[in-house]
Amino acid sequence: MNTYIIDNNKLYREDDKGLYVDYVLCQADEGDATPRWTGPKIPYEMFREMTAWCEETQRRLKSEAMVLLFLDENNQWKHWYCPQETSGLSVESNDNSALYKEERKNYPDRQLGTLHHHCGVDAFQSGTDSSDEEDRDGLHFTIGNLDDDTYSLHARFCINGKSHNCPTESLVEMPKWMENVPEHARIDIMKGLLKAPTEGFKKDHFKELIEKVVDKKVYSPSAIG
Repeated sequence: MNTYIIDNNKLYREDDKGLYVDYVLCQADEGDATPRWTGPKIPYEMFREMTAWCEETQRRLKSEAMVLLFLDENNQWKHWYCPQETSGLSVESNDNSALYKEERKNYPDRQLGTLHHHCGVDAFQSGTDSSDEEDRDGLHFTIGNLDDDTYSLHARFCINGKSHNCPTESLVEMPKWMENVPEHARIDIMKGLLKAPTEGFKKDHFKELIEKVVDKKVYSPSAIG
């Protein structure tokens, strides 16, 4: 393990030569030391399916809903519409339910993210989100303004108890057909795609799923989550 010291505001690396120890001046570039996600991106179709889940729970319940995200041993993303309790602008996984414990066995050990919506409210990291997410390393997404023609998005990478905001479009794979789009235009197109209402997703099956996994409680205005 390398040993470093600071002497006269300069950083040196200890270099043990056997008969003596020398110190090598370390050169470093100035830059942004914010942690960033370099793992696999969320597949585009998966993200849009989860968006459809948010749309349908908002339409049927007028209440938040969530999805848990996992990485398997092959670094492939898996998503789970887990048993959850919702109350207006608040939602949390129902970890203690028998159904949760039964279905959790079907998903990888590494839970590395969440996605939830804010109904008709803007997407942002609320105080409740922050307290829930900052001890859960990974990617966390919020979708907002679901009653509008253009949604709002908010994404953050949480690590070591801190959240770092990042553009949602940087964390989601581009659809294959985007390879034919000039590179300079891809980011703006991607932003528009992710903020648009979904089309082509069959949502009928969500009715049964919502009835199975979502327990809607009496609305409490104490928090937005």
